Amino acid sequence: MGGQATGAGGWPRTLGVGEVDPDQKETPTVVLPWPWPYPDDNSFRAVWDQPEHHDEDVRLAALVAQRLAADWSTRRQQITVLVQNQVVILSGQVGGPESRRAAGELAWDVPGVVDVCNALHVASPRRRRS
Repeated sequence: MGGQATGAGGWPRTLGVGEVDPDQKETPTVVLPWPWPYPDDNSFRAVWDQPEHHDEDVRLAALVAQRLAADWSTRRQQITVLVQNQVVILSGQVGGPESRRAAGELAWDVPGVVDVCNALHVASPRRRRS
C-alpha cells in the first residue's frame, strides 16, 4: 500500500508497491515489535488456544491402553500408545506377530479411532550359545 506523491501539475498520484517517493528524504523502515516466531514456536500461543482434540486424544489413549492391558496376548508386551488427532500410534516391541496383529485390532476396535499406525516390532528369538 503506497503513499501519495505529487504528479504533474501538483495533482496527487498514488504510489504503487515498491515505488519510491522522489520527494521523500529518507528510506522508510519497518520496525516489528518482536522477532517473527518460528512455526513450531509456542511462546506466542495463547493459553486458551489448545488443540481441539487434546481431551479426546487423552481419552482414546487411555481406552486403547486399557484394552491392551486386559487382553492376554498383549498384556505383558512393551507397547507405547500415542494418540494424535484421533490417530493411534503403537510403538514398542512384542513377542510375536500374533501379539502385533492383536494390538492393532484392539486399537481399531476403540470407538472414535480414525486410524491406527502399527509400528510395533517383533522381537527376534534369542539364540543360545552352544
